[in-house]
Amino acid sequence: MYSLQFEIGPISEASIGNVGLRPETTGWVDYAVTPTGAFGLVIAEDALDRFLVEWAERHTTNRVWRASLRLIFNPTRAMSNTATGHLPWYRPDRALSW
Repeated sequence: MYSLQFEIGPISEASIGNVGLRPETTGWVDYAVTPTGAFGLVIAEDALDRFLVEWAERHTTNRVWRASLRLIFNPTRAMSNTATGHLPWYRPDRALSW
């Protein structure tokens, strides 16, 4: 929804006057590729967290390594955690324990 708002919403690049005022300058691929790619990124990060990061966490007790893996393989979740006032490596279902 954010991507669509950015393209044609009330506070969009078209309403500001930079792009999209003339129909021939509108990139229709933006309406399909950007949301699909973002959804794919969310799915990929969740899969990496569930299968790779959780597996690695079961095999090590090093907190720095565990936190680093969470940050490397889930950058969007790290940003979301920071925006909501949590530490970037926070997970509600599993603590970063020793």
